[in-house]
Amino acid sequence: MSVSEQPIPAKPRLSWRGVSMLMVSDIVGTSVLTFPAVAAELGYALTVLLIVGLFPVTVYVSVLMARTHVRVRGIDSLGSAARRIFGPRYAGGTFAVVYGYTLLGNASYLLVLGTSLQGVFYDARLCLAAASGLGALLLAPLVVGLRRLGDSVALCFFNLLLVLLCVGVAFGELAARGRPPCVETHAVAQGLDFTAVFGGATNLVYAYAGQWMYFEMMTEMEAPADFPKAFLVSGPIMVSLYLLVACLGYYYLGGTPAGSLVESVPAGPAYRAAQGLLLLHVTIVYMVKSVVLARSAHGRLAPAAADARDARGYARHAALSLAMLLFSYGVTNAVPFFEPLLGLIGGLLSGPINFLLPVALYLGALCRDLGATARGSPCLPMRAALCAWSPRMRHSRGQLPQLAV
Repeated sequence: MSVSEQPIPAKPRLSWRGVSMLMVSDIVGTSVLTFPAVAAELGYALTVLLIVGLFPVTVYVSVLMARTHVRVRGIDSLGSAARRIFGPRYAGGTFAVVYGYTLLGNASYLLVLGTSLQGVFYDARLCLAAASGLGALLLAPLVVGLRRLGDSVALCFFNLLLVLLCVGVAFGELAARGRPPCVETHAVAQGLDFTAVFGGATNLVYAYAGQWMYFEMMTEMEAPADFPKAFLVSGPIMVSLYLLVACLGYYYLGGTPAGSLVESVPAGPAYRAAQGLLLLHVTIVYMVKSVVLARSAHGRLAPAAADARDARGYARHAALSLAMLLFSYGVTNAVPFFEPLLGLIGGLLSGPINFLLPVALYLGALCRDLGATARGSPCLPMRAALCAWSPRMRHSRGQLPQLAV
C-alpha cells in the first residue's frame, strides 16, 4: 500500500473541553431564537421548569451513552450501536431513521440560510429559492474541506460567539426601543391547553437533542469515558442562554412575538447585523452536521476507505457532501409544506431518537454482557423483551443464566 493510500491515522484529537464546544455548536442552534414564542405559549413558570428540568435528563442519557461506548467496543454511531447490541436486522432501520431525519433537519438549515440572506439584503427583495441557492453555493466549498469533527473545535467556539452576538444585537435593539406599554406577560399563559404544552415542550426537547451524534464525538476523543465532563462547560452555557432568551424575549415581546427573536427586530442596521451573524452561525452548524452525515454515508458505502487520505477518498467525501447539499436544496424548494412537515416529523422522532434509543441501547448492552440473575433485577424486563425480538439475544439466550420467573 502506497503512502497516498494510507488511511488517516486514528489519532484522538478531542478532549472533553473540545467536545463541549461541539455540543454547544450543534445543540444551541436557531431553535433558541424561537424561545420567546415558546414562553408566550407556556408562560414563565412552565418554560423555566422545562428548560431547567430537561437538562439533568440530558446529562443522564449522555452518561448512559458514555457507559455504552466503554462497554461495547467499536461503536461510532447509534446505528453501529444497534448492530452490535441488537443485531444486524435493526441496524439498517436505525441508520435510516436517525440519519434520514438528520438529513432533513440539515436541509432546513439551508432555508434558514436563505432567509438570513434575505434579511441581510432585505432591500434587494430576493426570493427564497434564489437566496437558498446562493446559500448552497456558499456552503459547497466549505463542506468539501472538513472531514473530522476534531478539526472544527475552534470553529465551534467561534460559532458560540456568533450566537451570543446575534442574541446581544437583537436584545440591544429591543432594549433601546423599550418595552411597549401594551405588552402583557403571565406566570402561566392564559388559555393554556394540552396542544400548547405539547408544542412548547417539543421545541424545548429539540433544543437538548444532540445525542444522535454523541457516539461520533466519543469516537474522536482521547478518553471517551470523560464525555460527560463536557457538560461542565456546555451545560451552564445552554441553560443560562435558554433562560435568558426565553424570559427576556417574553418580557419585551409579550404574547405575540414573531417566529424568531431576530425577526422581532425592526428593519435597519441592527436587523441586518443580526441576520448576518445568524447567517454565519447557520453556515457553521450545517458544516458540522454535514461532516457526520458524510462520514456515515462514506463508512456505509466504502468502510475500508472511509478515512483514506488518497485522492479517491477525498473525491468520495466531496461527492457525498455535495450530493447531500443538492438534495437539501431540492427538497426544501420542491416541497411547499416542508417546514410544517419537518416540524411534525421532529415532534414524533426527536425525543425517541435522542432520549429513548440511547437508554434502550444501554440496557441492551448491560443485559447482553452481564445477564440478569436475580429476581427483580432492573435488567429483567428489558432482557425479556430483547430476547423476544433480537436475533443476537435469542442466539445467546442459552449462554446466559436462567432467570427466576
